[in-house]
Amino acid sequence: MSNTLGIMERVKTTDTRIWTPEAGANREEQLAATLVKRYDDALELGRHTMTGDWCIWLMRGPDKPPYPVIGLGPVLPSPDTLIERLQAADTRLHGDAMLQRMNAENETVRAQERAASEEATAMAAEAYEWAARDIKGYSGRTANVKGRKRNMKEKT
Repeated sequence: MSNTLGIMERVKTTDTRIWTPEAGANREEQLAATLVKRYDDALELGRHTMTGDWCIWLMRGPDKPPYPVIGLGPVLPSPDTLIERLQAADTRLHGDAMLQRMNAENETVRAQERAASEEATAMAAEAYEWAARDIKGYSGRTANVKGRKRNMKEKT
């Protein structure tokens, strides 16, 4: 599996030069390119010239550079895997379900953060209460120096 993030950090992300399988490419590459094109006319299979990773690119017209939408890594996946990846990432088909899943995950994270925050607040309140009692001399031993001296004088 390729470390796409690390590679893209080393390469300018604005560099969108791609190599696309043409008539001279091998059969697997041509088949994969045809499958991607049949799935959606706006998509094209290509290989990034700097990284060597296969990627599915969104072609945004003649005035704008292509935009990488699905990274496939350095090895071209099988046609079945390619179609599965396209379908899994298709926001037109699964956009609502993806959004609901993301919102549910975000709510779970928020609930965990809220619980941790409430626990930390409770611990801080308990520590504050303990310190306040200790300073006022309520806890049996006192940190109040004047109080100790007075207690010592009363005992003698």
